Amino acid sequence: MNKRIYFGKNTPLSFRESLPFSRDCPYTIRCKDVTNDDVAPPHYAGTMEIDVCCEITGEAVIDHQHISFSGSTVLVIPPGVVHSIALRTGPGRVYVLHISFESLRPCLDVDALLELSGKSLTGLDRVCPCFDRIHDLVLEMIHRDNEPICRTRALLEILELLFQQSHPELLPVSHGGGEALRRILRWTETYFTDEITTEQAARTAGFSKNYFCAWFKGNTGLTYNNYLNQVRINHACQILAQTDSVSIACYSSGFRDMSYFVQRFKKNLGVTPKRYLQNLNSFGTDSNNKRKINKG
Repeated sequence: MNKRIYFGKNTPLSFRESLPFSRDCPYTIRCKDVTNDDVAPPHYAGTMEIDVCCEITGEAVIDHQHISFSGSTVLVIPPGVVHSIALRTGPGRVYVLHISFESLRPCLDVDALLELSGKSLTGLDRVCPCFDRIHDLVLEMIHRDNEPICRTRALLEILELLFQQSHPELLPVSHGGGEALRRILRWTETYFTDEITTEQAARTAGFSKNYFCAWFKGNTGLTYNNYLNQVRINHACQILAQTDSVSIACYSSGFRDMSYFVQRFKKNLGVTPKRYLQNLNSFGTDSNNKRKINKG
């Protein structure tokens, strides 16, 4: 059964995104049509993420870098890098390619390839200028998924294009703030159903409230309360797909007031929880809001 190609929502539901990979399946591609505003709160994964954005306007924060984009763009997120992405109402489409270097290692010496090219994963440009070619290669990986040689060749060419375009000297040096950010995001993900306050978050991070607010927004592009609400809304989406109950989704996601929940939900996703639930049912999505592409 094909486990590489998916169609549907690609917003992560947890701070550390976890995806299934194996030697036979070292990557996944998710295809998503953007019809409403779509926000992925700060998260990271142990894989490389390549977002091929087709005719879409949005903003991204990738390892402290704020990036605004419009039209056709390729975003590159190395493994372990905290990032958030906000896509504005299309129409447009996004192809999200996740590559597991750990799964690739049995057939490709990634470390030797990087050393030979003089590059590093953290030294890759966050925006790749080779949109047309990478877009074509991703489509080839989708349409020729049953041809291992073709899809592998396309994957290797994508990596080659990324390594050729990288300029490590232009990127900021990693510092301790990245680990502090991961720590506070993990803490939030653990306790988001509680009545968390900005003061509590600041104490957990070891900062004063004022410093914490400026530090958090500078690293994520969001206020802490906006991030907390995004985590809660993402969890509510998962509950809606499982229970069909707006009330359960509200109160099990950390919200204490139904009207405020509806207001925040609509602000984040562009639709009310009720409409979101109707859309889920009308498209026949499963509990994970995923649907594989049928190749006929």
